Formats: sequence, C-alpha cells, structure tokens
Amino acid sequence: MRRTPVFGDPKTDFVFQRIFGSDDHKTALLGFLNDILQLDDAHRITSVMLLPPEQRPKVSELKYSIVDVKCVDARGTTYVVEMQVFNVEAFEKRVVYNVAKAYTNQLDAGQAYPDLNDVIGMSICDFELWPRKESPQVPMLSRWRMQEQRSGVVGLPELQFVFLELPKYQGGDEPEAVVDKWAYFFREAGNLMAIPDALRHPPVLDALEAAR
Repeated sequence: MRRTPVFGDPKTDFVFQRIFGSDDHKTALLGFLNDILQLDDAHRITSVMLLPPEQRPKVSELKYSIVDVKCVDARGTTYVVEMQVFNVEAFEKRVVYNVAKAYTNQLDAGQAYPDLNDVIGMSICDFELWPRKESPQVPMLSRWRMQEQRSGVVGLPELQFVFLELPKYQGGDEPEAVVDKWAYFFREAGNLMAIPDALRHPPVLDALEAAR
C-alpha cells in the first residue's frame, strides 16, 4: 500500500514559503534563525520582514536563487535567507549578490552611510558546496566573514555569510543539538509519518505544523 505523505518537503519553494514566509508561523522562522545563527539573548532576532516581490532579483539567471525572507534583529542587523536545492553555476557569486543587494537597498535618497546596518546571508544547501573530500575542515554549518590575511584579524563585519550543507548531516535519526534537529527536519520532513520525539523542539514543531 502506497504511503500518503504527512508533511510537505521544506526544501521545495512552496512549502519553504509556507513555513518561513508566513506571518502565521513566525515562531518557526525566528526559532530557526536564532538556533542556526546561535544568537544569544542580546542579539536574538525579534522581528521579521518578508521580502516584497519588487525587491526580488530581476536578473533572469537568479530565478532559482530567490531570497525567501528578510529578518531584522534587535540591533538592526538584516538577515537574508534562501533555500537552494541545486548547485547551479556561480552559486557563490549569486549569494554575494543577494547579500550586497540587501545591504545597498537599505539607503534611500538623503540617507547617509552611518544608517547602514550589517547584513548576514544564510543559504540552506541540499548539496555540498565545499565537498568533504576537498575541504574536510568545513563543517555542515559554516560562517564566513572578512579577515586580514597576514594577521588573521577579523574585520569589516558588514557582510557575513552562513551556509547549512544538508548532505553533511551526521546526527542520525535522533538528533540532539538544535542545529542537527533543523538539518534533520529539512532532510527528512517529507518522509515522516509522525513527529519523532527528537523534533519536539517548539520552533521545529511549528515548522512541521505548517508543513503538514
């Protein structure tokens, strides 16, 4: 007898938008970002702004790399988030483009550079952007920012990048860490027939309810 799916696959655009691009499930979106970005209380994201259609990339090659949500935290830092299923050509450049676009779009006519806030781009990848055979030191969840090459001093924090590479998940069927719970959710939600105890984390439960 063929099984009927209980939850939609969050890796698909429709389901991802239903979960993280809806005002009805802000608990899922805020919990997801705070968990993945490992933000402390002083830096937790407290408000969410969805990306208006007119701000989506107008370049035809970017149609598979659309920013799904834009979030602003307590200090004004902007977060742009996307789900990427295929490792398409020049993906990294497109990520940088999206983040830089969000950064420059902050200024309206008459505003000054001090009004600019940091932007962090986050990409959930259903592929290995840095393959383990070639770059074994890059973990499933990686965070990138600029640094001075000789001294290693980190600076120019205005643009940062976070990647969650789902194929690198190694948490098994009972993930314990919150990052593993989210990675497992993205990988397996479409195959679940019931909610496992390991995913009874409030934001994940809200995400599953939206995907049901």
